[in-house]
Amino acid sequence: MKKLTKYLALFLVGTALVLGIIKLSHKEQLHFITPSLVQTTITIPTIAYKHKPPHKELDQKGRISLFSHNYLVVKVPKSSHPTALIYQNQSFPLIKLKEKKHFILYKTPFIPREIDKSSVKVQLLYEKKVGYKIPQEALIFYKGKHYVIVKKGDKLLPLLVTIQKKENNSYIVKQNLANLQIALISQEQLDKELQKLLVKKEKR
Repeated sequence: MKKLTKYLALFLVGTALVLGIIKLSHKEQLHFITPSLVQTTITIPTIAYKHKPPHKELDQKGRISLFSHNYLVVKVPKSSHPTALIYQNQSFPLIKLKEKKHFILYKTPFIPREIDKSSVKVQLLYEKKVGYKIPQEALIFYKGKHYVIVKKGDKLLPLLVTIQKKENNSYIVKQNLANLQIALISQEQLDKELQKLLVKKEKR
């Protein structure tokens, strides 16, 4: 009976060791990808107002235009530089109308169809911006901010990123990720790894 108990104990210990080895062998490992450089166009929704010129405007035949108010005006911060306005799926270039201390008024060229409201929903189109495309799985959301884990040389670093645009299952971020590799693993493991790196960074 004692021998049987001994053999059973040895069997259980051996099983536990084997299971432990299997578990360790299946432990997730970080792997890395190189983000791709892309150009992206940014559109921002806003409100445009129908422009009322100070004088009557004439059409090509010299008659008073039926659509003399058919210009749209948008107000944007001075630091903002939209290149076009999109109204009813059509793009119109923007012309500077007035510049103030903190904002600029832009207007569209003549729009040859009736605008029956004093204000309409539009989108402002901004110049193409350079960004880096990363897969959704590489992005970590932590305490209201977005991070990725990057490999620089032989070091892992947490990097705070700003999202420019979402494209299908990828995100385009504005940070320069040239010569960096992005860590990929399960979201749970990425969260743990990020927290370790942030704690380590705070202790420095």
